Amino acid sequence: MFPKYSIVNYVEFGRDCREKKATLPSKEWKQFKDRWGDLVEQSIKIADWWERLTKEWREKISELPFDIIDRSGLSKLTQVPFDAINEWYSNIKASLDEQGYLRCKDLGGMASEFIFKPITHLKLGDTLTEEDLSFVSEKYQLTPEQLDTLKSEISELDSKPLVEHLLKALKKMQLDPFLILLKGDRQIWKLTLQLEEEQSQRKQLEQKYQQYQEKVSQEIKQALQQQAQFYESKLREHEQRIAQLEKSKQKAKSKNRNALAVVQGLEKLTG
Repeated sequence: MFPKYSIVNYVEFGRDCREKKATLPSKEWKQFKDRWGDLVEQSIKIADWWERLTKEWREKISELPFDIIDRSGLSKLTQVPFDAINEWYSNIKASLDEQGYLRCKDLGGMASEFIFKPITHLKLGDTLTEEDLSFVSEKYQLTPEQLDTLKSEISELDSKPLVEHLLKALKKMQLDPFLILLKGDRQIWKLTLQLEEEQSQRKQLEQKYQQYQEKVSQEIKQALQQQAQFYESKLREHEQRIAQLEKSKQKAKSKNRNALAVVQGLEKLTG
């Protein structure tokens, strides 16, 4: 359609499309849109955006030495907030001064840096931000009280929380954490939970096993002590009987010696 694609070309075409949209019968408007595809709505947005710019900014942007204006890049530029246009322009000028020229892809590439990208999911391993919490609050339609509870649960887990800490807090509040994860991270988180469950069960079993070992060890110790006491008691009994027998034996020997002395004395008298 255009021998040279420029911002003015898209603006003029957008204005023409806007007029047709307002004046053509719905059937003819549909035929027109089907013919030109998404160029129609994009050009209308470009025209609307261009007209909202100040004259100064229109002149500055028009003077940028792009041989061809990429429609996708220009559409991205229309999404840059007006309060960020100045910074975008400074970056473009710096690139121009450094390279000496501007590439077609520079337009959209540098504009993308200033476009607000709404959060649609969270990624495992990322540090949790206030923007993430705002997204979660909207996703689960949390009340201010619930959001405060969630923040409290997270802070108890870690002072510098990751997305994983948020997921644990959501689970504790009986909210489905998988809603804010992409498919790949959902699988990883599912396996993470299974692994933690297995580790928890193993730890519990290990604690019970240690308790059992301690109990058995204690019972064995008590049994051995009782057995030792039994043998010690028996030994003392034998020692007492042996001592008693030795004492009796000594008495018997002494008595026997006394009797022999008496006999020998009588023999001497009668002899």
